[in-house]
Amino acid sequence: MTYQRTFPHTDWQAWYVPFSIGASQFESALTLVGSVTQDGVTNLVFQTVEGELQANTPYLVKPVEQTSTYLQGMTNVTLYAAPATDGATVTDAFTLTGTYQGKNDMRTTNAYALSDGLFKRAKSDEAVLKPFRVYLTATAEGEAPAQLGVVLDDEVDAIESVRGTELLDCYDLQGRRVQLPAKGLYIVNGKKVLY
Repeated sequence: MTYQRTFPHTDWQAWYVPFSIGASQFESALTLVGSVTQDGVTNLVFQTVEGELQANTPYLVKPVEQTSTYLQGMTNVTLYAAPATDGATVTDAFTLTGTYQGKNDMRTTNAYALSDGLFKRAKSDEAVLKPFRVYLTATAEGEAPAQLGVVLDDEVDAIESVRGTELLDCYDLQGRRVQLPAKGLYIVNGKKVLY
């Protein structure tokens, strides 16, 4: 079996496939295990995967090299049936979901998708997630923060922070930090911005 997939860079990428594979095929592989919010900043907690990446389970992987044909000539591979619903890893506040169908309502569902190695929220209604990818959503209504950080194996990761939109520091006019601004005037990264 040959699985063809374009990895345009060697940053973190989505991995969701109907077969199991050894984590050693990648430089690194991660699974979502939880989240922690402190001082208004939410950190996603990921753990390194050793051994097998299970079929129909969403992961983040870091490819060894940039390539368009990956995992060429695999033998003794078992393909597993796709689940009735998309496979997901559910934590206390977030769900990391893999999809074989793709997703075309990214903006309206406040879903985050990997782009250039970072989770980002869709900026337009035309944003579409390709099949065989993963997306992140807040488990509870209204909990989608504008900024997310990453913790790997109990240490704050220096690879890159994970962001929702370009909002990094957002405050209302009373100086209170705001996760998701509604309509009104805010201070964003030191500048006044009207939403």
